[in-house]
Amino acid sequence: MVIRLISVLFSVYMLLWISSFVTTGYLQDENQALKIYRKITMISMILTGVLLPLIGHLADKTPSRYIIPVAFFIRCMAAFAFISLNKPDTALAYISCSFLILATVLENVSVEVLFMRGMPGDVRGAMNGVFHFFGQIGVLFFT
Repeated sequence: MVIRLISVLFSVYMLLWISSFVTTGYLQDENQALKIYRKITMISMILTGVLLPLIGHLADKTPSRYIIPVAFFIRCMAAFAFISLNKPDTALAYISCSFLILATVLENVSVEVLFMRGMPGDVRGAMNGVFHFFGQIGVLFFT
């Protein structure tokens, strides 16, 4: 549940973080904040679309005991890069936020492969359903 909700919660947090620069006077208005948010989201979607086959192949071929800790470590490093940001409209902000979203995708795919690989057939469908259910609940309640 936590892994599925992380991506939804970060999207909401990122929008709030960018919007907070309107109240400080750094950004002109909410429209400028939304433009920055949309750019980051679009960059992340393009990167995810291009790299998802590679991520899926890597998660499928690498044992879960290696790929999952690596995925969480990469996301941790991306989170540290994110918290060091001071302005939302810099190249570093775009790169950091996009990398954090891409690292979250790597986590999600790695955990889903673990579910698919390690679960017995009669439990696999139910666990995969629960995994996706919590992703949908997060979208409904947190966006």
